[in-house]
Amino acid sequence: MNKSLLLILCLFSCGASAQQVYKCLQDGKTTISTQPCPPGATSTAVPVEATPNTAMTPEQEVANMKRKADDMERERLNRAAERAAAAPPAPAAQEETEAVNAHGRLNAARRKREEANKPAPPAPAPIPAPAPSAPPSKKPGASGASDTGNASGVPRYIEI
Repeated sequence: MNKSLLLILCLFSCGASAQQVYKCLQDGKTTISTQPCPPGATSTAVPVEATPNTAMTPEQEVANMKRKADDMERERLNRAAERAAAAPPAPAAQEETEAVNAHGRLNAARRKREEANKPAPPAPAPIPAPAPSAPPSKKPGASGASDTGNASGVPRYIEI
């Protein structure tokens, strides 16, 4: 008995039925209701088909999002085209050239001002002069060697 009652309840709850929606105009006000309009009001009946709440697959959701994004992009492009059509015409080429030249002069003046406001670089430190060295002295000897200014006593050069 419980199973049959549950089955009957499921059948009644799953049925998709069309509903009637009423658009009423009374005293300059528009109302929408599922109840018929009161007497003296202009009414329009709009049939509404109930749609079942079905879950979409991820692929269907992605396709739906792409379609919405494409629609939004198309609308954006249409608005941009309308704004461009309504915008005043672009300035003449001579005015553009003058604007570019004025911008260049302004940048040159800024660079010149920055250079003038830079602090002077510090003067380089003087390089110390090397200490004067004594010329090598020749010492007469039996070997003819001269300038043994190193600790080992070996001459730096030999005269022949």
